[in-house]
Formats: sequence, C-alpha cells, structure tokens
Amino acid sequence: MEALAAPMETTPAPRRRPATRSQSARITGGRSVRHRRQQQQQQLDRETRARYSSEPRLAEAETPPQVRRQASARRRPPAGQHSQPRRSNAFLDVPRTTHQQPEEEPDEDSYRLRTFNITQKGGIVNRGDSFRRRRSRSGSLAPSSPAQSAPESQERRPVACHRVAMVGAPGVGKTALISQFQTSECINAYDRQRDIDSSEQKVSIMLNGEESELYFVNCTSTKEEIDRSEPPDAFVVIYSVVDKASFQKAEQELARLIDFDMLRARPALLVGNKIDLARSRAVSTQDGKCLACTYKAKFIEVSVGINHNVDELLVGILNQIRLKRQQYSADGGRESSPAHWYKSRGVVRASMKARQMLTWIFGKEDSKFKNCENLHVL
Repeated sequence: MEALAAPMETTPAPRRRPATRSQSARITGGRSVRHRRQQQQQQLDRETRARYSSEPRLAEAETPPQVRRQASARRRPPAGQHSQPRRSNAFLDVPRTTHQQPEEEPDEDSYRLRTFNITQKGGIVNRGDSFRRRRSRSGSLAPSSPAQSAPESQERRPVACHRVAMVGAPGVGKTALISQFQTSECINAYDRQRDIDSSEQKVSIMLNGEESELYFVNCTSTKEEIDRSEPPDAFVVIYSVVDKASFQKAEQELARLIDFDMLRARPALLVGNKIDLARSRAVSTQDGKCLACTYKAKFIEVSVGINHNVDELLVGILNQIRLKRQQYSADGGRESSPAHWYKSRGVVRASMKARQMLTWIFGKEDSKFKNCENLHVL
C-alpha cells in the first residue's frame, strides 16, 4: 500500500493547454471579442440615432419591384374613392379643407370706385380702387353713422351718368373687356364672362377729381341702339386683330353710324383686341388707323388677356364723352353744321391709303394717324 501511494503523491496533475488561434476563431465565430464589442456599440448608436432623429426612416434593403407592385395593388382604393396622400415624419401635417370657401359678397351699401389722373404729357396714372357708400334715392349718401354723414354729403358732387354701346362681331371680347373695366386687378376676364349677365354693367370712375358713371351695353349691331329714343353717349366698335371678318364687320357698323348721322355729338372709338396673339394677326395696325381716320373715329389696340391698354381705353372713353359735351355746349347746344361734315367716303379712303403708303415708304407716321390715337383730344 505504501508503494502504491508514493507514485500518486509525486505525479503532478496534467494542465489544460491554451487554445490555439484557430480554435479561438472557431469558438467566437471567426472574430475577436473586441470586434464583437465594437459591433454591438455601433448597433446601439444606430438605434439611438434613429429613435431621436426627425428624418424619415429608410429601409436598409430596397424592396423588390414585384413586391412593391403587389403592395400598391392591395392599397389601391376602390373606384369612386380618392386615396389619402402618404404622410412623412419629416413634415408637419397641414389640415386640408374638403369644401371650397365661399367668396365674400360685396356690401350692398358700397360700390367700387376707380380713380385716374391724366398727366400734362397725356399719360394715365391709376390711383387704385376704393369703396364708397352708395347714394339714396333723394341724392344724398346712405351714411354708415350720423357723424360721418355731414362731411361726406358736403364733399360729394352730383355724378354724371353716361351710356356706352359696345358693338362688334361675336367672339371679339366685348364681355371680357367690360369685365376687366370693373377692376384694376389683372383677372382672367375670359373665364369670368359667363358669370356676367346681358344687362348693363356699371363702372364708377373718378377722373381728375370728377366722378362719373359709365353704363356699358353689349350689343352685336348698332341698329338696335340707333332705333332707341335715347341713343347712347358713345360707341365703341371692337374687332379682333386675328379675325379679318370681324374687321369688315366693324367697318360696316361705322358706315351705318355715319349714314344715320350719329357721330356729330357722340364719339366713336375703334378698338382692336387680342394683340397678344401676334403670330396669328390678320389685321395690321396701319389698317386699323386708316379705317378710324376714314370715319372720324379714335383708334386704340388692346389686349384683355394681359390687361394691356385697358385702363387707357376706359379713361379715353370718358374723356371723349366730356370733350364732346364741352364742344356741344360751346356751340350753344347746336350741332356743328347741318351740312355733311365729311367728304365722299371713297375720296377719304383713297386719301388715307395714300398717307398709309407714304408712312410705309418714308417710315414717318402721318399727323392724321397720330391724332386718331390720341384719346385726350377731339
């Protein structure tokens, strides 16, 4: 027994050998413990950044196109329903109104007043639009308060009313022009013309400190206005520069006014509309001036679509009416002459054509053509 116990005491216990590099790599999955700790720390940082960030979260791997098409087909709303827009975390939610806000109706006791001034050089200055209280039937103002009634009634003067006939072929822009007359803002007058009825449209104007009211009447022919017991105070004959037939129609209307002797005490203005359509122009500016000079009318070209020369035309209409009234009163209420104040129409037309040719050749405009474009003189 002693012999057996001795070797057991002297023989040391075998120690475990350390694992080699290959064994350690197999145990940790091919990476060291320090590398695993770095990966865990990076993953934790990404989660923390995504949790407290306001940017939209994006998927790491893009969804295949087939899966996207299937998902969009499942989310597609049934027929007759509208899908809601996708919301993102990067933007604030804005409330959407399902019904359209009704437009504010104008006050029945007020009206829009357009204010203009004419400079010494003949320019037009638009002073803007304002709203004023209407007058009562007795001629006084309809005051909003007793304190404001006294000074306003002393400042306001009697308003002169004039009736203007807008004549021209269908589609030349008569209704749209009347609609643009009513405001200083550039509006899409061609879309608003269906909201305007066929009755008279009133435009209140303050020109050089004197207020007047113009009532515009839309008519296709001058015959219905000539047959009235009280003809209008002015005639505005409109044609389209892209329509040759409307120009011929305007010439017929001017000839009818001359034949019925309607332009002795009333002004006539020839207006060429739609000059913004320059590539489709069929009537030149010189042709319009020649026609206006032939029939002793004023001439101007406008564009209702871009609100070009519309204010100049409005002020010119009122200015021509006032000048005719002053000339009529200066003659003692009599017309200029009982005899015809114009020569033979063919002679006048030939003379205007000769002046037009000289203008084209020498490049210098004739004084007759310049005068017909000046709406501030007779």
